[in-house]
Amino acid sequence: IKMMLTFVDPAEKQITLSHMLKLYPNADTLQPNKKSLISENYDEIVFLEPSETMSQALASMAPSTNKRQAARDYDQEEERQLEVLQNAKVKLRHLLRDFKTRYQEADAQVKALKGEPRVEGTPA
Repeated sequence: IKMMLTFVDPAEKQITLSHMLKLYPNADTLQPNKKSLISENYDEIVFLEPSETMSQALASMAPSTNKRQAARDYDQEEERQLEVLQNAKVKLRHLLRDFKTRYQEADAQVKALKGEPRVEGTPA
């Protein structure tokens, strides 16, 4: 994933950072009881001689107190999305069953109109 950082101060150059997207754990780091995969990479930007505008902007930023909050939010979001997907799956099963029944009824009517004999096991 490419990230481009643009700063408040136009005198500061734009910075491009890269982070690998990790979808699955490695075999050596596999933890069976864990629900989420966290791939962290520490990176630090040091401003040696920031301008006055940049110094004020940096000083006004409050440091993060809870670094694992994002991971917990992802777990909750994953659970919510899983529930939405399961509900959609149930709805699709019902729709497919209804369409199959309607198709079989329509097929039986077409065969009856054509005068073809009914196949054993199909509804009349």
